[in-house]
Amino acid sequence: MQKTKLGMSVNLLAALVCLSPLVGGYVVMFGLALYILLAEKDEWLKKTAVKVLAVVFLFGAANVVLGLIPDVISVIDSIFGIFNRSFEIRFVNRLIYAVENILSFLRTILLIAMSLMALGQKAPEFKPVEDLVEKHTEFSDED
Repeated sequence: MQKTKLGMSVNLLAALVCLSPLVGGYVVMFGLALYILLAEKDEWLKKTAVKVLAVVFLFGAANVVLGLIPDVISVIDSIFGIFNRSFEIRFVNRLIYAVENILSFLRTILLIAMSLMALGQKAPEFKPVEDLVEKHTEFSDED
């Protein structure tokens, strides 16, 4: 079993970076990913760290885009308020809230699955993330 410079297995460190956004937050995740990318030589471990960053970023970006919709409605309501009128679309706000909760649930399930698969040095095939990582990363063991 391959070990990291910290003395733990590569698989365990990969599982930790996968779980870190769920239990330690973004600071811990970025710290672990930065350590892996700068100090470790294992290409699979580095790709796993980048995949975790990509998953968290993609789900975060989706939440930001969804959050713009209630913000636009709020701006329109503020403008209507100038003329003592109201503009609300409660259904849209409830729908956005439900979709954000579904995305959060899916992110959690995906990160847990990634961590369990990392223990066996496997990675789930999440096509958008796979394509992104393959297109924009290149690691070499010649450091």
